[in-house]
Amino acid sequence: MSSSIELIGQNSANVTSKVFVDTSNNIHVKDAQLATVISGSELQVDVVSSALPSGAATEATISTINGKVTACNTGAVVVSSSALPTGGATSALQTSGNASLTTLAGCVSGTTLTVSAGTVSTTPTTLKNAVAVADGATETSSGVDAGAAKTVAFFGNLSDTTGNIKVEVSSDDSNYYDTSENIFVSSTGAFYKNFDGLGARYIRLVYTNGSGGSKTWTAIASVKA
Repeated sequence: MSSSIELIGQNSANVTSKVFVDTSNNIHVKDAQLATVISGSELQVDVVSSALPSGAATEATISTINGKVTACNTGAVVVSSSALPTGGATSALQTSGNASLTTLAGCVSGTTLTVSAGTVSTTPTTLKNAVAVADGATETSSGVDAGAAKTVAFFGNLSDTTGNIKVEVSSDDSNYYDTSENIFVSSTGAFYKNFDGLGARYIRLVYTNGSGGSKTWTAIASVKA
């Protein structure tokens, strides 16, 4: 029994073509002109025109783009210029920042930041050095600048063991005022007094000898910043 029915037809140009119907009722046409556009099992189609949307890429624009594309060496990219915003991080700033971070990291032990106490500056000044003070005389020390001081201490020795030393202050090291503060002398002749957080700029000592004889006075000021 035959698997298909074969027909022979002729077109208006007297070209004969075979037409047959297979067992699945599919019509097959064998035409010489049709055969020229078939390659293997694929039908070759030439697009005469195409309605691309406005601005769509064409062969010409793609060629232009290809001309703009150059080979990129991903192993060594050099940035010729870059429009960083004002204050943007540069390589130099990053290097400087890294150096500061390294210094800071060196101050950390585990989770503890180590700090140094620094040195407290203490400046001693000899105001009187074994100065003889006659009976009835008044001896005044030079003014001590306490402007940047946290503490001012006075100490020394006075041979008048029953006497006392007055404390005066000033804002200009010229006009001094009595503070009603006194430094009393011990039975050995030694004396000491500490002043913290002075409000005045200058401070000095005043001794008046009323003992009935000459006395010897040594006074030292120590200023701690």
